[in-house]
Amino acid sequence: MRQRPSLRALRGLVPCACRSALLGLAVGCAPGEKAADTAAQPTSEIMDVARWTPIEAADDPWPGAEGCSAAATRIEEDVLELDTGICGHISVEQPILSAVEAGEPLALLAWHAALTAAAPAEGWMVLTLDGQTLWELRRPIPSGPFVEAREDILGVDAAPGALLRLHVENHGANSWRFAWLRRAP
Repeated sequence: MRQRPSLRALRGLVPCACRSALLGLAVGCAPGEKAADTAAQPTSEIMDVARWTPIEAADDPWPGAEGCSAAATRIEEDVLELDTGICGHISVEQPILSAVEAGEPLALLAWHAALTAAAPAEGWMVLTLDGQTLWELRRPIPSGPFVEAREDILGVDAAPGALLRLHVENHGANSWRFAWLRRAP
């Protein structure tokens, strides 16, 4: 069973204001930390959070496309927010900025607030690169907030411009976040 990271572990990974919202607490910022701290951003990016675009229903590789991904996504404090209260099947994509090699260690940060629905279900977030699954997260609904901070994702061969795709689906009005995919330290 995964343990929820401590607030100390989240510093440097999740901006202060996001930690507060995620944990449901007024946690404040560490001395010298800004509410939208971007100091942890890597120098060699694979993706840019501002470049996510909705995948049209006709081009969506996941069954059940609803064609509502645009309304259900927004960028908040350099993090992609996916709102399943607006759309239960959300798919976005972007071309990668730099090449990725097979086996290259990658890091990602994603999380969700408490998951709720009228009936028990499962929430799912998946990330693919050039059509190959890099990572996925399946979570029971209902469940509490959860943070996935990984540095052991293995890359696949992909040239600059290859499509990075992110998909979320679940039943219920829930909030998922995706901060980054980058080279692991």
